[in-house]
Amino acid sequence: MFKNSRSLNALLCGYQDTILLTAAGNAGARVEAVAIRIVAFEYQHEWSQLNSRDLSAWTEPNDLCSLIVKTIEVDLTDNPFIIAHGISDNRFKRLDLSDTKRIFEYDPKS
Repeated sequence: MFKNSRSLNALLCGYQDTILLTAAGNAGARVEAVAIRIVAFEYQHEWSQLNSRDLSAWTEPNDLCSLIVKTIEVDLTDNPFIIAHGISDNRFKRLDLSDTKRIFEYDPKS
């Protein structure tokens, strides 16, 4: 469907910054929202374009899909707005994944 990650990035958000997913129930219900911070999203065949700074915030496509599903399914009754860090389990992480893993039961495979 997408020739490279740049076309997917354009669809997702334009500048790889944030996807905002919202879900609301009946009229008058409280809106729950999750902002996913996506920093460096590249397909594996494009890794040669990444520098060490990008690699510290890299997100593998399957990890990102898993996180998006988990953000849709999570119960946000106690905290209606959360920022999730959408990176893989990189050796050197630019963003802290501890809250994202705990709240969303996120288990990145890469």
